[in-house]
Amino acid sequence: MEERKFSKMWLYFRTGYSYYFVFLVSGLNALMIAYFVVILGTTCDQGKSLTEQGDILCLIRYAFPHFAYFVLFTIGVGVPTLIGIGYWHYSRHQYGTHAHVEWEKNPYQRVTLVLFFQLLEELKMTNKYNKDKVERLNNIQQEIKKLLETLND
Repeated sequence: MEERKFSKMWLYFRTGYSYYFVFLVSGLNALMIAYFVVILGTTCDQGKSLTEQGDILCLIRYAFPHFAYFVLFTIGVGVPTLIGIGYWHYSRHQYGTHAHVEWEKNPYQRVTLVLFFQLLEELKMTNKYNKDKVERLNNIQQEIKKLLETLND
């Protein structure tokens, strides 16, 4: 029992650290490096032509004279962009892959689906005189069977 409690606490720690703490710290770190080292570290000479090297950083430095403006702009542009990328990830491409890997690696999901399949078989036996219920249970079983076949490939 004590080992399980430690395992749960370790899981919660890793989740909190990797999803939230590191995410926030690395985001702030990237903003600070981009602004203080790259943008403020650029020397902008008067009379520099637009074709000389470093001109874009001088323009960015002029547009964001304070770190707060840079952060607000980055959040205003970055958050909607990242929401769009997250939506694309889940709705179009990778979510099915994630689910398939979870299915392969998590034996509890497979066992639960097989047990549900067996439970439907028992329900069919108890409702054998009610043809409408048996037909609905058969349809559910067919859907589960298709899912099991797809996931086993």
